Amino acid sequence: MVQKLAKLTGMSVHGAHLLALILNFAIIVALLAWALGKSVPGIMRSRNESIRKALDDARAASQDASRRLAEIENRLRQMDVEIGRMQAGAEKEAEGEEARIKQAAEDDLKKIIQAAEQEIAAAAKQVRRDLSAHTADLALALARKQINVDANTDQVLVRNFAARLAEPGKPKGNGGGKDGH
Repeated sequence: MVQKLAKLTGMSVHGAHLLALILNFAIIVALLAWALGKSVPGIMRSRNESIRKALDDARAASQDASRRLAEIENRLRQMDVEIGRMQAGAEKEAEGEEARIKQAAEDDLKKIIQAAEQEIAAAAKQVRRDLSAHTADLALALARKQINVDANTDQVLVRNFAARLAEPGKPKGNGGGKDGH
């Protein structure tokens, strides 16, 4: 084939061989270009579509992640607010409990003071009774020492008393002491 080409073109066999190689190469390149020309735009469009789809998916994922991040941040802010409310409520409850404890302590103190006052009053009353009894005992002892009634005086006193009881119109009372009047 190379020799026929060399005769037709008037070239040397070596030149014809080179020309055949160049033509074969050009034909293969043309066939490849024609085949690729038909399929490459489709491949490129497909590739562009997949890249565009991947970018859209990435945008959607990014927007979804941003939305979720915003929701999480919002929940964290709400948690901070709720924690603040809980702390305020706990502090208010603690203050109320403290006031209740103070009031209970004051009430207990009043009860203790009242019980102590009652005990003191009862003790004072008992001391007064004991003092009255002791005073009466002392007065009786003193009266016994000062008044000496012998048997004869006792009989005179009893007779006078009986006589007065028998007389209805006369006032009842001491008849004048030891002498019977």
